Amino acid sequence: MGKKAAKGTFWADAMADEILQHVDRHPRLQQIVADQGMLVYDEKTPSGIIHVGSSRGWILHDVIARALRGKGAPAHFVLSSDDMDPYDKPSAGLPREEWDQHLGKPFRHIPSPVEGYESFGDCYFRQCTDLFDQYAIEAGLETTGGLYEDGSFDAAIQTALDQTAAIQGIYTELYGDTPASHRLPFAPLCEQCGRIGTTRALEWDGARGLIRYECRSDIQSYKDPVTYERTYIPGCGHEGWRSPFGGGGKFPWKVEWAAKWITKGVIAEWAGKDHFSKGGSRTASCKFSVDIFDYPPPYPSSGYRTGNGYEFLNVGGRKMSTSKGAGVSFAEVTEVLSPSMMRFLMVRSEPNKVIDFDPNRTPDIVNLYNEHDRTERVAHGIVTKEPDALVSKLDRVHFYTYPERGELAGREAPARVKFPLAAIVGQSVETAEEATATLRAMGHLPEGRGHAETALRVGEARSWLGAYADDSKLRIALNDAVPADLEIDDASRAVFAGMAADLSAHVDGTEVLTEQDFKGRIFAHICDAGIEQRPFFGVAYEALLGRPNGPQLSTFLMSLGARALPLLNEAAGT
Repeated sequence: MGKKAAKGTFWADAMADEILQHVDRHPRLQQIVADQGMLVYDEKTPSGIIHVGSSRGWILHDVIARALRGKGAPAHFVLSSDDMDPYDKPSAGLPREEWDQHLGKPFRHIPSPVEGYESFGDCYFRQCTDLFDQYAIEAGLETTGGLYEDGSFDAAIQTALDQTAAIQGIYTELYGDTPASHRLPFAPLCEQCGRIGTTRALEWDGARGLIRYECRSDIQSYKDPVTYERTYIPGCGHEGWRSPFGGGGKFPWKVEWAAKWITKGVIAEWAGKDHFSKGGSRTASCKFSVDIFDYPPPYPSSGYRTGNGYEFLNVGGRKMSTSKGAGVSFAEVTEVLSPSMMRFLMVRSEPNKVIDFDPNRTPDIVNLYNEHDRTERVAHGIVTKEPDALVSKLDRVHFYTYPERGELAGREAPARVKFPLAAIVGQSVETAEEATATLRAMGHLPEGRGHAETALRVGEARSWLGAYADDSKLRIALNDAVPADLEIDDASRAVFAGMAADLSAHVDGTEVLTEQDFKGRIFAHICDAGIEQRPFFGVAYEALLGRPNGPQLSTFLMSLGARALPLLNEAAGT
């Protein structure tokens, strides 16, 4: 995805420079930019619940458009729903007796499975795009089906059908003698049954502008998710002539991609690295773009050279898909991570780096928040001992995470508490006000600041604990009583007694202890008792939580306050 950026240069800024150079090399692109601005484009097929992995492309394109505007270019990002694609296999979660009748039809022509949307495609697309404002994603939205229906594609359709032999030759050149080497590069929409996945174009009459086709039952198949047998979508048997224009059908994907570039005047467009593999869809689309449509393929491609796509977002080590119904949806993840934290996850990594993030792994979530907070402190000038190049890079990460932040000079950094602390306190109190008061009393928040940030982070931690990481050490579920079979020696009971006395004095106001004070007291009691720390902590967690480990002892005891005293006193034998 371009040459390695200069040291200290943020990846988006480096890419923006390369895009500007790409335009400078092509007078045609220069004229397009002068006429309509610089189009950064992306597409998504709304075949079902859209998973969080797709958000990497959306945020990438948004960031690039912003980087270009920062350099004075009139750039804008547009995301298109490929809703003219056919419903080609049963979708997970939808009853087949109701939805199999729509197999083979375009997503834009299928009813929405959820009330309030215009179609199947509109439903799954908007479930994501309606959240874009929260993610600070600035994107114009359109549908590929709309481009077919309003005639935008008509010129490209004419060109492609008139050059059918050349397109077939490109398929043969790239893939050998395949079925595409002998077919017309267009799938008509059946006028009788409304299917597009079951039609075969048989003849193009350029003089009349009509295409002859038939709707068959041996064209599109899928592996049945129940029987695992290969099953064909039934066509209606209709045969006739129709116009391909104005929504009369669609291109095959690889031709459509190239047709969209010239139709829209696309300057830059990425996709996942699978599309950019040797001989993949980008390879073919670049050939079609150059040889058939006479259009320079968009950056990161150059002529026949595809360039590189972006790496995947792997959630739990798995690449996310849409129609299989597995993994974390884009809409769902917003219930666990704040949009800004999700945006940070995408922005901080260069596009050629795999993002492997699993919300079930406690270290993943903790490290994400820690890195975010460190980046924020660097951007606000609180951390000043980092190399200049790293400071510059982290400031750009912060800027693209919070693109509306404005100037930071003279502004205080948000008062953040660490995520584990927010998770523990969030389980110990009922309200955000109580959480703020508890954290302030523990010495983790300055007076008069941090309430909004604390409310947000405690809410995120609660949501995360509610949805993931069932075995996380950060979970608190106090025992009703100390387990009867737990062996506690006299020295350990003395430590429990000392902890109970300190916590009681803090709770009733006799002593004002910060968490650091209380932590020091615990270690002092252990030292005075002449016992080893690790075995004692194991006994303490068993006594309090019924398991051999847990969150930092001083943190969760202070956050629980009086609620922890009965168990401490019981463990002390008093």
